[in-house]
Amino acid sequence: MLIFEKPINIALIFDQEVSVGGGYQQGLNAALLAKKLDPKLVNISFFHTKNFLKKDLKNNGINSQFINLSLLKKIYLYIKTTDKFRLIYKIISIIIDCNFFESYLLKRNIDLVYFISPSRFALDLKKLNFIFTIWDLCHRDYVEFEEVKLKGEFENRELRINYAVKHAIAIIVDSEYGKENLSQKYNADRNRISVVPFEPLIDIKNKKNIALSKRNDIKNCKKLSEYIFYPAQLWPHKNHIYIIKALSILKEQHNIKINAVFSGGDKRHKDKLISFAQKFNLLDNIFFTGFISNKELIALYKYSLALVMPTYFGPTNIPPLEAFNIGVPVIYPDLIGLRDQVGDAALLVDLNDPSSLSNYLLELRKNNNLRQYLIKKGFAMAERNKNCDRLNTLNKILVPFINKYSNLKTY
Repeated sequence: MLIFEKPINIALIFDQEVSVGGGYQQGLNAALLAKKLDPKLVNISFFHTKNFLKKDLKNNGINSQFINLSLLKKIYLYIKTTDKFRLIYKIISIIIDCNFFESYLLKRNIDLVYFISPSRFALDLKKLNFIFTIWDLCHRDYVEFEEVKLKGEFENRELRINYAVKHAIAIIVDSEYGKENLSQKYNADRNRISVVPFEPLIDIKNKKNIALSKRNDIKNCKKLSEYIFYPAQLWPHKNHIYIIKALSILKEQHNIKINAVFSGGDKRHKDKLISFAQKFNLLDNIFFTGFISNKELIALYKYSLALVMPTYFGPTNIPPLEAFNIGVPVIYPDLIGLRDQVGDAALLVDLNDPSSLSNYLLELRKNNNLRQYLIKKGFAMAERNKNCDRLNTLNKILVPFINKYSNLKTY
């Protein structure tokens, strides 16, 4: 039996906006999981770096403190944690090298920092140990996309990941594929990589409002008939264009019109999608909802023909997990890593061939047995995901660290 003198103090850091969508939701899931840790083991304090988060976090049962640094300190930290300014930082650090973020936490007697996202603030830690979260390595897997090139995104991700691989006591990833990918690409110690699978939106995970959801809860799409649903930010890698191509095939070759609902924030890509839809005379069949409420999200899932997610990025995405829980067929890419997430519970499409999607949509419309089969398989996949012992994984990270840390504190 393990006996500790007193619990260690952990700072759990929220470093993402609500509008990030899935990343923010995973942060909430990670925080609520951490709240279940034995209080004899750890004392957790929650902090957020983005303003206006306190109310939303409190609504989800998390009392969080805002790390309110001065503008000068924020500028210094930005220079310190941004790749293109690293030379400037090195010059400045000859004169002064302050760890403002770390100092803030040390004043609050923090022993360990848990970053529930791939936060730039990890680069400010020199004394404190930390756990780092990596969602994906798609900037290395798919270098073709502009979103991993613009504003130094590629270099900034490399800076954070390389630092974490060398300094974190543990790195949390989404899947076994993610673990292998990180180990290979960054020569990371596999013993320091732990798998904590993603979870659905909290309301969906808890089956909140699913049964009560009604079609008139769909506010943004009036007079919406048969449709497919794709909740995702409007990035090029999300591949909304593939859906428009498939709908064009249905219209031109089969005289069938199916609508598509795209929810999520515009990442300077919406105008291109509108132009592409106009080219195929499909603009009346494409609905852009922007950021939506949880209630509307659930309704859009529930009454859709299918979740269609032809993204290139993975290996784990949240929408299939949500669709599985609600009871909606999933159509997903036949790509390495991504196919592992859904197993035989989804229809897998060839992203080089939009007709593979149009053919599946035709089949789903006429074959109720296929639809029910996918729903049944999806529920089984959701149950498997639910039963994953995430809390035990956190304990396996923390107990050895606490033992070592307790020994160090005695000297």
